[in-house]
Amino acid sequence: MTPASEGANQGLGMGFALLNTAVYGTSGAAGVPALAEEPNLTNSYSLGVGLDIFQNATNSPAEPNNNHVSLHYNGAQVSPIAAIPTFDLSNGQFHRAQVIVRFVGGNALVTVQITPNILGTPGRTEALFDNFVIPGVAPYAGRPAFGAHTSFQLASHDLDNVDVEYLNLPAPGGLSILLLPTATFGATGPGTTLNDFVDEPALSGAFAVDLRMHPVSFLNDVAAYWNGNRVASVPLSPAAINLGAGVFHHAHLDVAAKPGGANLNLLLTPDIFGTPGAPVPVFSDFFVAGLSPGEVRVEFAARAGELNLSVDLDNLNVQYQQLIPNALGPGESLVLVKNIAAFQSRYGTGIRIGGQYAGSLDNAGETLSLVGGLGEPILNFSYDNAWYPITDGYGFSLSLLNPNAPLNTWGDPASWRPSSTLGG
Repeated sequence: MTPASEGANQGLGMGFALLNTAVYGTSGAAGVPALAEEPNLTNSYSLGVGLDIFQNATNSPAEPNNNHVSLHYNGAQVSPIAAIPTFDLSNGQFHRAQVIVRFVGGNALVTVQITPNILGTPGRTEALFDNFVIPGVAPYAGRPAFGAHTSFQLASHDLDNVDVEYLNLPAPGGLSILLLPTATFGATGPGTTLNDFVDEPALSGAFAVDLRMHPVSFLNDVAAYWNGNRVASVPLSPAAINLGAGVFHHAHLDVAAKPGGANLNLLLTPDIFGTPGAPVPVFSDFFVAGLSPGEVRVEFAARAGELNLSVDLDNLNVQYQQLIPNALGPGESLVLVKNIAAFQSRYGTGIRIGGQYAGSLDNAGETLSLVGGLGEPILNFSYDNAWYPITDGYGFSLSLLNPNAPLNTWGDPASWRPSSTLGG
């Protein structure tokens, strides 16, 4: 869609509808009403997806901005909160949208995934809706329809490579990793049962990560759950990692307590016992509000769904760490190190260590910030490798002349000197 701008006069958007053939027939445009970014087909019992690039209401979660996606059924928008992609829908590039509709138990489960710039350098696929439940939708024979709308605005809407498939799929299988509160499930014993959950690990008071797998490529994803709700979902490219490929993958899950919740990190490495592929970051410091990972036990729960599926686990390593806050008195110090064991083997155990860091400082210079537990700024300064050329690749580091100097002088090259020895 164009124009490739966020101007106030950009044209309204486009939409997709799965027309109920009992109402609109199996072919032809006769009797099919116009549809676009708001595919509300009254008395049609038809599902729709709107791609909206014009905000025609304010202070409405259903119409939050001029770049959102919504779900519709039988003449009304059924997603009370529209989904907002991280990229611009009307940036003049082709995006690939995948809409999956599953009829289960008298409801429709709708998934909408969009991959930006599919014909250029594709971005990461975003799950805007993941098994969104639209209640009271009986299975129906449908055919696709597309429409676009400009009104008095400016826009161009293009479609390409439309692929429609009707499948009678068995239910997918999966593996759930759960953190169960011991106050509810005890420190030992059977843990959860089928009375707690069957497919989605949506348990009150519990946290879970669920890996879903299926022979079809579009059911290959990871979701996170907290306190009975799905809080995140990430579709995985089968080219990067196929969860149901029949090989062992390595999962590294880290849940770290933060003020007001916890940060979630999940890294998957494909085919760890064969030819390992590139690690796939699924969650990176994803914040889960309200999650406190203390006093929990770990449970693994696998399911075959309606597949002939075997789920195997090997080399499990569960660690609990309780980090006690460091209280520094006047004039006291501590150090952050990249590898505690390597640091102590070189410098001994007499130096107080505050923790390990990941990554590296930029040799060309960057900005460093120190903040308090409530996010309040304490120190912020920048350094530059041009201050002392001998510190740029020759093994000497920048050393602070006076740690008690005023904080507003830490960004001054005169407050630093090259180290007196190689290596720091």
